[in-house]
Amino acid sequence: MSKKFRRYNSYKLKRLANPWRKPRGLHNKLRLGFSGYGKAVKVGHGTPSKELNIVVVKNQNDLDMAKEKNAQIIFSSKLGLRKKVEMMKKVQELKLTVINVKDDFISKVEEKLKQRKTVKEELKKKKESKQKELDKKAKTKKDEKSDEEKSDDEKKETEKKEKDKLLTKKDGGM
Repeated sequence: MSKKFRRYNSYKLKRLANPWRKPRGLHNKLRLGFSGYGKAVKVGHGTPSKELNIVVVKNQNDLDMAKEKNAQIIFSSKLGLRKKVEMMKKVQELKLTVINVKDDFISKVEEKLKQRKTVKEELKKKKESKQKELDKKAKTKKDEKSDEEKSDDEKKETEKKEKDKLLTKKDGGM
């Protein structure tokens, strides 16, 4: 680390070494960013971003602007895979440089997307087959129930006939 970033209070206390440590206290002035308490390490320190011509790309319009400026491109982290692939193809056509994407990105992502698609289709087929099986089971159960109902109806009818016979016999005997 450079001399700019020193450990908080390392100049006051001998037991504290000089190398950088992140300030973690609740009321720590360096962590809160008060002036006069030294500098804290932050992302991007040491990169001459003003000298470099860098554009953060979030959509097609930003890509067109980067083309006009002939700048280096950084894709936004909020960009999805599909859009990133589309934009990478366009960047390759325009022959611009992308900082945060590797060369074999497109092939890897396309393989991943194909794999996702196949997995999704397999799951869909499984779901459909399960649904068909459930439908078949439901139909067979309905058929069984209807057979049982028919048999119950037949039993009831036979019982009624027997009762009628008994009743008619009794009426005839008197």
